[in-house]
Amino acid sequence: MFTVTETAQFSSVIIGVCLLAFASREDENVRIKNIIRKIIMYMEGTWFMIASKDNKKLGPKHNSCSDELLKKGVKKTTKTIVFLRHGESDWNDIFNKGFGPSMFFRLLRGFFREAMMMISMDSVFLDSPLNKEGFEQAKEVNSFFEKKPLGTTSESGKEIFHAIAGVDTDISSVIVSSNLRRAIATTTIGLWSRLMRTKEQVLILSSLQEISRNVDTKALAPRSGLPDLSRIANYIEGDASSFVPESLFDATGNTGNKTSFFNGVKRLNSFNDWTFKREEDMVIVGGHSLWFKNFFQMYVPHSSTHECKSKKIVNSGLVSFVLERWEDAEGKALGYRVDPDHIHTVYGGFTVR
Repeated sequence: MFTVTETAQFSSVIIGVCLLAFASREDENVRIKNIIRKIIMYMEGTWFMIASKDNKKLGPKHNSCSDELLKKGVKKTTKTIVFLRHGESDWNDIFNKGFGPSMFFRLLRGFFREAMMMISMDSVFLDSPLNKEGFEQAKEVNSFFEKKPLGTTSESGKEIFHAIAGVDTDISSVIVSSNLRRAIATTTIGLWSRLMRTKEQVLILSSLQEISRNVDTKALAPRSGLPDLSRIANYIEGDASSFVPESLFDATGNTGNKTSFFNGVKRLNSFNDWTFKREEDMVIVGGHSLWFKNFFQMYVPHSSTHECKSKKIVNSGLVSFVLERWEDAEGKALGYRVDPDHIHTVYGGFTVR
């Protein structure tokens, strides 16, 4: 056991190293700074896992879509929303493929890779990125919009398809993404042809950060900034030099990591409020399975048994729907509602279980 004096001396050395590292120029002691930052993030992530109330007041029993509430509404406005779930991540590969003997080896490999990344601001677990399969799934989305034969699609389906692809449409739209790396990467790669054609930016929103206690939902991106997205350049179609994060993304909506005060239900409502302040007819959302599932459970009517309330969207799947805003005479929101009759699979759909 350490004595009080030895503990104090050790603590002084650690504090001294930290002060020395962060007092230096930005390009100095980078590896030491990254190690310290990673340790702090793991401490924060562990505390969040223990104390978080991210799921508080979520789930079917907290569904805010009360028929009685909406009957009071005197005005209804609508937006078309498209959910694009991210592709498979390193976290999914380790924890979502069963708990047999192979999981031990996947986890061991993950810890080894994480140890090798400690000197950088990359991570297997924190803000878990797409794995190779996930990147390929995102590329398949882009191929789908480039090659899909429209002759087999209904007229309404064609309209949604063209609006997402950003071609031959009168529907105005905006692309937004969670501040987590796997969502940004899937959104960018999956809609790459559109982004290159329209030269628009993807807006990064903290309100879309995944609803979960796990450390894979902790963002590496700083407030109003972006994480390291360099891997994306290896999977885009065409010239990799076209991938310039500073031009492709607007991170002013990234207000930093979620906190216990900005929990899941507040993020859902924050997104809804933001959506109806926009002029665009459609919002294309790059995000996460639990965020999307909780969204449907909160805003699809109690009486509906639609599969969106019990199943996740598949990796890199796209689902469109109509979101209604009900207001009182003064224009104050009484609630939001998803019309289950207007939920449509664009690509992939929902999981089989």
